Amino acid sequence: MTLRIVSRLGHIICFSLCFNISVWPANGYSPSATQDAPTDEVKVLFTGRFLGYMRIPNFQTTDGRPCDGQNTDASTAARDFDKALKDVKLRSSKTLDGALLLGAGDNFSPEIEAREFLLAPTNQVGVAKGHQRIGKEFFLWNYETNKWITDEDFTNQSDTFKNDVRNGEGRIPQDNVACFFTTKGYAAIVPGRHDFYF
Repeated sequence: MTLRIVSRLGHIICFSLCFNISVWPANGYSPSATQDAPTDEVKVLFTGRFLGYMRIPNFQTTDGRPCDGQNTDASTAARDFDKALKDVKLRSSKTLDGALLLGAGDNFSPEIEAREFLLAPTNQVGVAKGHQRIGKEFFLWNYETNKWITDEDFTNQSDTFKNDVRNGEGRIPQDNVACFFTTKGYAAIVPGRHDFYF
């Protein structure tokens, strides 16, 4: 099997790399120079260090609207990505149809629009009067009431909801960075260190 890494799309700047990695059985067998090389090929387009610049929509809303799979109100960087990807496909000597799209780290942060809501969620329980939080990390989505709640309001929720969150089964209707990756058809995302900092 030959793994062909066709291209790496960086933030706005497009790089083109092409090399083969041949994978042979672990029993030590390797083909002689006269044998044909394997013809199976996996095409992978990988990106990295987007740092939260790729967003659809550009700003996180609080209305609970799910990711609609459209490029509606995409960030400038997300629109530039479309142009760069199209350019790579045009310049490639091989067809890129069916290529796997892989996010190779530092995808979600630290860009501020990737970490905050456009408008502060309303009725923030446990927050000082006159102060409204806008950072996403201070909220949970309550799928039972369809609203964002503060961390301090967690104990006031139903037992079913609390158990789901404690068991790692919490969910959100949409994240503007995650929506970019699903809209573009990424097959996998590998976290990087910046994805854990913010």
